[in-house]
Amino acid sequence: MMSYTVRRIDAKKLALGVRDWEGLTQRYVAADYNKLSYFENREYSFYSSLAYTYDRRYTFTGSYRNDYSNLFGADPKLRRTPLWSVGGKWLLHNEAFFNNEWISELSLRSTIGVTGNFDRNNSTTTFLTATRFFNNIADDFVARLQTPPNPKLRWESSRTFNAGLDLGLLANRFVVNVDYYNKFSYDLLGSQELDPTVGLTNAYVNAAELSNKGIEFGIQANILQNRPFEWSSQLNLAYNKSKVISNKITDTNPRLNRPRDVVPFLEGYERESLWSYRWAGLDEKGRPQTYGADGEKVLVPVEESLELNGTTRPRYSGSFNNTLRYKGFNLSIFTVFNLGQVARMEMPEMYGYVWDSSYNNKIAKRWRQPGDEHKTDIPAIPLMEDFFELADDYSRLATLSSNSVFDASFLRVREIQLGYTLIDSQFLKSLPFKSVRAVMQVNNVFLWKANKSGLDPEAVVSRMYYLPEPMVYTFGLNLTL
Repeated sequence: MMSYTVRRIDAKKLALGVRDWEGLTQRYVAADYNKLSYFENREYSFYSSLAYTYDRRYTFTGSYRNDYSNLFGADPKLRRTPLWSVGGKWLLHNEAFFNNEWISELSLRSTIGVTGNFDRNNSTTTFLTATRFFNNIADDFVARLQTPPNPKLRWESSRTFNAGLDLGLLANRFVVNVDYYNKFSYDLLGSQELDPTVGLTNAYVNAAELSNKGIEFGIQANILQNRPFEWSSQLNLAYNKSKVISNKITDTNPRLNRPRDVVPFLEGYERESLWSYRWAGLDEKGRPQTYGADGEKVLVPVEESLELNGTTRPRYSGSFNNTLRYKGFNLSIFTVFNLGQVARMEMPEMYGYVWDSSYNNKIAKRWRQPGDEHKTDIPAIPLMEDFFELADDYSRLATLSSNSVFDASFLRVREIQLGYTLIDSQFLKSLPFKSVRAVMQVNNVFLWKANKSGLDPEAVVSRMYYLPEPMVYTFGLNLTL
């Protein structure tokens, strides 16, 4: 039997480092353990709204809101942001001149307004901030700078215009909704690299303007109704196109930063653009290659090696839901799909000197001998001389080249549900229940994917492949007294 004991440690000695059984140096940094964090955000809001309908034909809406936050304290005029919206709806089907027995509803609507957002994670501030902690080496309390002062820090804001049409046919047996939106976002926060000699490497500043435009379409249909067998469907479709209009953040090294999405706002391109090095295959030694400024194959990428592979945000998305009913039975099938986006699969770094016991399984297909470059795109484990000469470029080309990009479009049957409800039955008269409902549900029933690698696009996040959603069976029983 063993019991826990407590004993003193030499924090200074541990801060300098001790060797473990593998010969690695392990350090104890008191600042990583002996610390206490406390955040206090003070904010309050005033909000008002108004809605008025005249003669069942015209509806007007409006809202106004003022938000105040202590995160914007340097300039009083920046402590608050007025948020507002105005809108209107014209119900044409209630006009005296409108007379159509097929159309049960026809209305036009439009809104425009401004919304705002600020960083609640304390990564931005108008003041210079620092973290105070005890340092073992200095044997005293020290302070480490966290954020530089930014007296011009402002809210992130978005101005959105929306116009829509609602159409109902045959006593709203069929309902169609169409929306167009134009969203202009400005004063977006981004990380600006700083000269390290100022004591900090980066700062968050209001830097970019972004445009999002799109169309959304929806239709609800009671295809069969008022009979023993009923069938209803809902179809939703959406299209979105984004573009960075302006950006004040300087990219000090596009060759390295762009494939890693370090500077997300690249003027003239979509916010979710995916950049890679143009893949040029392996050379005769199994080393990854890209194309240089003059189109030649090189081992070290340059800015001209970059290429745009698409966007990680679906250009088209939608869902399709069908519900069937027959007496006490009901069956629903829910399907979703995303089209027009790309993703990056995880590739082995082929960094032969990393202290890690896990590797990507693609390493089994790596280059081993001359001639393998014609049948694989997984580089060889680098030789010592290649490792020192190519350094990190070897891993960059192995993991961030265009051969790792795949079409992430998919269609998934998200859910199938079958239920039966028993009400007013002779069987229930002998039981203390008013109704009995049994439901069986299956999730993630079927997946069609555009890529040929067998990857579930929803399981790939930032080049990391997580476990895909499993097929799940659920059974439920609802008894009503």
